[in-house]
Amino acid sequence: MQQERTLVSFDWAIKYLLRNKAEFCEYSRLSPKERRAYDKYVDVQRGNESSIYTAKLEGEAIGEARGEARGIKKGVLQTAKKMKSEGISVDIISKVTGLSAKEIAKL
Repeated sequence: MQQERTLVSFDWAIKYLLRNKAEFCEYSRLSPKERRAYDKYVDVQRGNESSIYTAKLEGEAIGEARGEARGIKKGVLQTAKKMKSEGISVDIISKVTGLSAKEIAKL
C-alpha cells in the first residue's frame, strides 16, 4: 500500500512539474521584487482555495447532520404511529419515543 501511494505521488509530481515547466521558466526571469509579489499572490490564492475547501467540508457535514436528524425524527414518528395503531397507551409511547402527548395526538 505504501509503495502504491509513493508511486502515485511520484507520478503526480512529474505531471505537475512538466505542466508547470513554462511557469517555472517565467518565474526564474522575475526580479526579486516581482518574485516576492508573485509568491504573496500564490500564498493568498492557496489560502483562498483552502478556505473554500474547508467551507465545503463544513457545509457537507452540516447537511449530513440535518439529514440524519430528519431521518431519525421520521423513524420515531413512524414507530409512534405504529404503536398508537396497536393500541399502546400514549404514556408508554411517550416514554419509548421521547415525543410529547401533543405530538402523539397529531399522528
